[in-house]
Amino acid sequence: MNTRGIDVVISGKGPPLFLLHGWPFHRETFRRVVPLLQDAFTCFSFNSLGMAFDGRLDPSVGMDFQHHADRLLVWADQLQIGRFSILAHDTGATIARLVAAQHTDRIDRLVLLNTEIPEYRPPFIPMYQKLLRLPGSKSVMQTLLRSTQFRRSRLAFGGALNDLSAIDGEFAKLFAQYWFVSGTSQALFS
Repeated sequence: MNTRGIDVVISGKGPPLFLLHGWPFHRETFRRVVPLLQDAFTCFSFNSLGMAFDGRLDPSVGMDFQHHADRLLVWADQLQIGRFSILAHDTGATIARLVAAQHTDRIDRLVLLNTEIPEYRPPFIPMYQKLLRLPGSKSVMQTLLRSTQFRRSRLAFGGALNDLSAIDGEFAKLFAQYWFVSGTSQALFS
């Protein structure tokens, strides 16, 4: 459902629980958790801007953590939700910390999973940021991410999972395939 410009799936009943995924993921991060929570909470599974399957993003939209945190509060206001809890993963947890620190009156509970360390960036992130500004870099990244060996490396998803075979199959389809979507939304690998 897209509620007033908000890309969110709402399910369950009970007090509001916002689920915030990390980067480079999307709301499917919580696909196995939501069914366990929806009897006790109304789960709001957001897709953060820039992480939807179409991969499109308006370059004028602020993508730093503070802009994401501000958008979360705007979404809560648009959904007419005063107080809410947050379950967040990875960079979503960084966004959740900002919201909780700046708006303690609006947060009931805060659960952070595999959170980033504030002010720390893995050394390869600045390298990717610079490389992805170069002409043709998207094609190079798509080619690299088609490779099982690269996806399993620490430069890609290899540092995120204990069982590297889990990077293939469902994980690849949910969290790597959208990087291969062309302008016509045709997947480039199966």
